[in-house]
Amino acid sequence: MLLGNGDGTFQPAIPSLLGVDANVVTAGDYNGDGRLDVALLSDFGIITALGDGQGRFQQPINYPAGGYATGVATGDFNADGKIDVAIANGNGFGVLSGLGGGQFQPKYSLQQDFLPAFAVSGDFNHDGVTDLVVAGSHGTLGGPPDGYQVYFGGSGGLTAGPLGTNVLVDMNSLITGRFRPGGNLDLAFAFNAGANYTSGVGVLLGNGDGSFKNPKLMLIPGNAAGVAAADFNRDGKLDLVVGASAGELLLLGNGDGTFQAPQTITVPSGTYSAAATADLNGDGKADLVLADSFDEQIVVLLGNGDGTSNPPRPSTPTKCRRVW
Repeated sequence: MLLGNGDGTFQPAIPSLLGVDANVVTAGDYNGDGRLDVALLSDFGIITALGDGQGRFQQPINYPAGGYATGVATGDFNADGKIDVAIANGNGFGVLSGLGGGQFQPKYSLQQDFLPAFAVSGDFNHDGVTDLVVAGSHGTLGGPPDGYQVYFGGSGGLTAGPLGTNVLVDMNSLITGRFRPGGNLDLAFAFNAGANYTSGVGVLLGNGDGSFKNPKLMLIPGNAAGVAAADFNRDGKLDLVVGASAGELLLLGNGDGTFQAPQTITVPSGTYSAAATADLNGDGKADLVLADSFDEQIVVLLGNGDGTSNPPRPSTPTKCRRVW
């Protein structure tokens, strides 16, 4: 944990030992004490650790979740007032139902006809209950084409909704956002090495009933490796930042699910495996955090509110794989 100083810089990393390797992290208040806790994916399960409000975490609890989990999402999927955790991996998909107090019941599995790799949550059908979308491959041995499965939340848990097989590229990340101001909840993804060996970003515009329109694709130079969304120029329209082998790229949104031509963001050379956005210095402007897995550090770019950013600030080196 790197505690923020409120100006876009961070204090030295506070380690919390887990006992196993972990590679994806998400945060939430799992025991209702007003302090953020974390859930992390390991090679063979999911780890939860309760926060003490000071940047440290209690003894982690391990739950089996199948081999090589790659995607995690949280939400109250059964509308009981307790946060649940959904896990996607190359062998299947399952949910840990929250029991309260930071405890979860054993995993129950849901069936699908493809191998899920990513999971995101949100109210996709406007019924006030958190739903889930898992995305993965319909192809042979995890190759393209990719697709998605919607699961609707409810008092009985998740139930299968629309199945989408119309994503004819190889997705490598998945996020939610409202790319039409005031519109339904949409999906965005990065892709590479698709059917035509192309690379870029795509948007699935939500219909408001849990289904999505055919994807809108935009090609970019280099191999895309992750995507994050925020309104970087404060025009009321969500923009995208995409990591690529050609560099970090900013795509300003048009407000209809399409984007302007990519602009290169100047960052130090490195291997950036993921990105996240937040207002890190409290000036009302979206900032960007990049995970550099090669130099084992994070890089902070403070936004100017017009689609540009201040010179990047590298953090204290720390092993960094993926931020969420």
